Amino acid sequence: MNYNDIKSRLKRTFVSLNDRFDEDIDKHINVEPWENGMGESWTFGSSDQVSLYNKVMIILYNLASLKDNLKNSLKKNGYSPQIIEEEINNSIYLKVLIDIVNQDKHGSPLRKPRSNINPYISDLNQGLRLGDKREGFDGPVILIDGYIRNIDGQIIFTLDQLVETCYEKFSDLSNKYNC
Repeated sequence: MNYNDIKSRLKRTFVSLNDRFDEDIDKHINVEPWENGMGESWTFGSSDQVSLYNKVMIILYNLASLKDNLKNSLKKNGYSPQIIEEEINNSIYLKVLIDIVNQDKHGSPLRKPRSNINPYISDLNQGLRLGDKREGFDGPVILIDGYIRNIDGQIIFTLDQLVETCYEKFSDLSNKYNC
């Protein structure tokens, strides 16, 4: 495997982004009989926060690692790697992504945060969504979703917005500089 191949890295990252979705709904159905025996409750997905956080952090780490891959590719193509740092500094989404991953690696608060809002992931859940925004798929899906909040608890954006926007920004940079 060529670890310097940015196109391959983008493809692998895109695949990990789709790990938020699972079309095999049957494996996520939880049936709990009522105590009185008169019925049952059906729920979909998982409330296991440790597993959900692990899945989300894998996605965020994959996204964040594109930063250094792109910097290396830019340098190889004769461009300044600083272009990536400037793009990050100009995007609240990318700054928050880098901060969340760095907090996971180094602990919080960070000595040199990018966003200066001490972002964190909250309200992770996995549940049934009847429609799906992915191209070519229009059926129900099990989805992991949540919110990104600042230190004051205010919602900054959804997990979906963070993931999709960061991927789009890094992908656009790759295309723009022919990486």
